[in-house]
Amino acid sequence: MSACNISASCPICYESISRYGNKVALVDQSSSYTYEQLYSIARQLSYRLNSLCQQEKSTDDTVDRNSVQIGILCPNDASFVIALWASWMIGATVIPLSLHHPSTLIAYFLNDAQCRAVIVGDDHSNDLIKTTLENNSQIDIPIININKNDLTSNITHGDNLISPTIDRKNALILYTSGTSGKPKGCVITFNAVQAHVDSMVKA
Repeated sequence: MSACNISASCPICYESISRYGNKVALVDQSSSYTYEQLYSIARQLSYRLNSLCQQEKSTDDTVDRNSVQIGILCPNDASFVIALWASWMIGATVIPLSLHHPSTLIAYFLNDAQCRAVIVGDDHSNDLIKTTLENNSQIDIPIININKNDLTSNITHGDNLISPTIDRKNALILYTSGTSGKPKGCVITFNAVQAHVDSMVKA
């Protein structure tokens, strides 16, 4: 088992950060953040996540056996973007979760995706995840909190940008409600996300 290399930025956001670092990227109910500030906070969170990013050595080098999945349950604010970028920085595949999901469904997602951790962005999210884990003893994963201090500390100057060097394939696993049986996880690759972003930029 060896720690995952975090000396790379997430490829999708890297160009925007390098070109528009000091420009406002996001405004939520509590503050506004430049691209550089979001990157800096995400880098700090990625160091906290890094110990969870352990890669299995595999003779056939399959993606599934070497990947790390992390759940994200954050409100629609800066915490979600930060959690997403930080997860991608360590090469993890993200499973977005919703506060509208019942705890039984969240437990299914976390278990089915074999998540190594779940990131929460506020007290409501934290309480829901704690209840979910308490009622499902077979799921034993750490909860990573993004609190207000994380979102307001050390955001004046971003870290030096580091060029993307890690070849990551899977960006997201989205669970869709099927007509029969339990929801299925749909894997979205970085190439697919990048193509979608490019099409919106050019539109």
